[in-house]
Amino acid sequence: YKKLDSVLRGNIKEELAAQMKVSGKKKALVIAANPVFKRIIRDGIYYINDIPLSETRFSADPQYPIKTSAVKEILRMDEGSHIYNLKADDKLPETGLIIGDVSGFDDLKKWAVHMDEHTLLAGASGFFNAILDRKQLIQSKKQRPPVTFGNKALFVLGSTFSRDIDFSDNIESNGYYLSNMPKEIYFNKNFHTSCLEDWINDIIKGINEHGKVIASIMHSPSSEPDIALRLMGNIGELIKRVMARIDLNELLIEGGSTTSVVLKYLNIKRLFPI
Repeated sequence: YKKLDSVLRGNIKEELAAQMKVSGKKKALVIAANPVFKRIIRDGIYYINDIPLSETRFSADPQYPIKTSAVKEILRMDEGSHIYNLKADDKLPETGLIIGDVSGFDDLKKWAVHMDEHTLLAGASGFFNAILDRKQLIQSKKQRPPVTFGNKALFVLGSTFSRDIDFSDNIESNGYYLSNMPKEIYFNKNFHTSCLEDWINDIIKGINEHGKVIASIMHSPSSEPDIALRLMGNIGELIKRVMARIDLNELLIEGGSTTSVVLKYLNIKRLFPI
């Protein structure tokens, strides 16, 4: 199973084509929608909370801005591309890339039927769960005590676009301290080193006073080319220097690219799942 970004950011078509070629698959079935998060695809149009994808905060993603809600256009379908948008009850073609409509959990179950040696299955976590369920590989959830985090925790939100409007209110009401990237760092690639030091001091002060701090990057979109890559480097250096000055009990990171950069800066090369 190939896990994809659920809103189809990245080089989806190219990666699937390469994997199909190497694995000898004739077609790829992509089910990116996930009703759990109110993300559905209806008649080839992607919606989040009934809002077309291109009208959500994903339109401001600095690395992969989404400017259309049509899934075939998101995947940059060109002349000669064998990309199809089908409903769960439609017959699948023998070859090509199929993007499936999903309006609810029943559709996920219907798509999960299409498991055979000629088909590459890909998409979001909802489709993967439906596949596990069909193969009867989902175990019943046992009641477990809630996870208790240490007294000093740093949450790193690597996404470089605006959050939902009530995000800050939720943080404050739950007792967390929000430390946002200074605008001098975000809007100026040649910022003075003191700006990063100020951010480090703010995070350490927040951890000492509140226990749990959320480091974020919430600013209006920038026109700087490749700004997302620069900001990831800034985040990596930030975490490295914070951890050199304070003993954290927990480091929680959102996003695969952010995690990769932070681990690199911390020189962490092995992970043990618990």
